[in-house]
Amino acid sequence: MAHIVAYSIGGPRRTPAQEKEYVNSYDNLMFLCPGCHKLVDDHPAEYPIPRLKALKKEHEDRIYRLTDVKPETTTRVLKLAGRIRGHVSTVSDEQIQLALDGTSFDPRETCNIDLNNLDDSIPGYWGVATHQISQDVNDFLTRAVHTKSLAPISIFAIARIPLLMHLGSSISSKVPVDVFNRHVVNEDWNRVITNTICEFGFRWLRNGDSANMVLLVSLSGAVQLTSLPDEIRDAPSVAEIYIANGDPSRTCLEHPSSIQAFRSVFLAGMQEIRGRTPQQFSIVPAVPIAAAIHMGRDLLPDADPPVRVYDSSGPTSYDYALTINND
Repeated sequence: MAHIVAYSIGGPRRTPAQEKEYVNSYDNLMFLCPGCHKLVDDHPAEYPIPRLKALKKEHEDRIYRLTDVKPETTTRVLKLAGRIRGHVSTVSDEQIQLALDGTSFDPRETCNIDLNNLDDSIPGYWGVATHQISQDVNDFLTRAVHTKSLAPISIFAIARIPLLMHLGSSISSKVPVDVFNRHVVNEDWNRVITNTICEFGFRWLRNGDSANMVLLVSLSGAVQLTSLPDEIRDAPSVAEIYIANGDPSRTCLEHPSSIQAFRSVFLAGMQEIRGRTPQQFSIVPAVPIAAAIHMGRDLLPDADPPVRVYDSSGPTSYDYALTINND
């Protein structure tokens, strides 16, 4: 136990005006090991009162978070990190704990899918990456069944959009999940409640036959018909999901209600597409993380057609990446 303002008059950070009652108060006490205690008292200019109080608060906040965890508020964490245009992606346990805000998880039981060792520019990347995702998710869910774990799954994922859709399609809709969205501005996963709730719409840009159908999902950016590759650019039927009350934005899913609104429109759109029994169906997504995972998870394995997923290959172009929902 250490005093921030010294117990003795004339000690570190102590002035004659400070009352003895304050010196012994809880607000003036902090836990320090003997070595750190000597360090801060020998160098009071480097460790002034505001700095020590900030350190005290940081430590106490951490203790409050950990001791506030109840046995019934637990979750299983699934992490996915993969390179994006060659850049390594990371999801730290510290960021996860902050985002869970009182819900506990055991890092030893985390499903950690690390694709950073794979070069995302080489041929065959999509096949190797999807195989690893499918295998790791299957092992994770199998362990949960064997241990009879009923805790929901919290998903923290950052990778190329088609892989996020594949991840979603690998997790049964019967398993409770909570998908966390990485925030563009703060670069964290914390729940950010804004006053802006986005509304979404579904429309047909071309309404022809069902031989070749395409769904553009223009959330974080507008997918232009001219950016599509030759095999789908002239498709007779092209639909689009768009933001109805604003322009495309990478922050469009900041509010939880926006995520639910998007899912409702996607499910309704897929029902309409399903009813047309397309011979070939493609999705071209420009979406935030949560939207990609939910789209993959909301597909119906026994009713929806296989989905060819395209990935942005430049500012104004898309290339075929992988197919999901084809098991």
